[in-house]
Amino acid sequence: MSGDYDTPLLTGFIDLIVHTPTDYQVYNAAMLMDATGVQTQPAYHKRRLVPFVERTPFIPPRWLSWAGPYLGGDFSIGAGPVIYHVPIGSFGVLICYESIFPGESRQDRNDGANFLVNITNDAWFGHSLAPYQHFSHLVLRAIENRTGIVRAANTGISGWIDPLGRVRATTPIFVPEAQTYDVETSDVRTPYDRFGDFAGLLSVVVTLALVARDFWQRRTEKRRLA
Repeated sequence: MSGDYDTPLLTGFIDLIVHTPTDYQVYNAAMLMDATGVQTQPAYHKRRLVPFVERTPFIPPRWLSWAGPYLGGDFSIGAGPVIYHVPIGSFGVLICYESIFPGESRQDRNDGANFLVNITNDAWFGHSLAPYQHFSHLVLRAIENRTGIVRAANTGISGWIDPLGRVRATTPIFVPEAQTYDVETSDVRTPYDRFGDFAGLLSVVVTLALVARDFWQRRTEKRRLA
């Protein structure tokens, strides 16, 4: 398809890496095909796996191979971000619910992404509120990183969000539709990009210090009055 339209194409797929007949790894992945339909850049492997769906937490997948699908998938965890380079710029990929975690988009931005792309399968949410909630997390990622974000969901909501967190376009759910966007982004580096969760951690430390001081003052006052 990318060759037919002379444009790069990003798509999701299941990546199987076989070391030996009994030693292999399976990844929820994305790959970029160039305008000639050739994959010239490495596949991206999802870093945040859905617990008990893609992987059982804290347990090596091989230990549960006997249980088949009953205890979750046996996907492996991706090693890190992949920044794709296309004629219009560089972008990082967020697969499915990676969009709800701020660390992944921050890492992509710090590794040189000009904008972000989120691809997801939201079909299993049906006509519930979940597709709208899932989409809304990207507003926070756009604001945190001052970057444009494009989203492609197989059953919607697809669309794009500008660096100020404004939703500029969306598609309805379960309605076939194709749209093209002139996506805006920025080269602004936010404090969150630079320092991560430092402000939040500092707030926790200060709060604990104030609680400890109040506790000590109350204890001292009781001793004085005793």
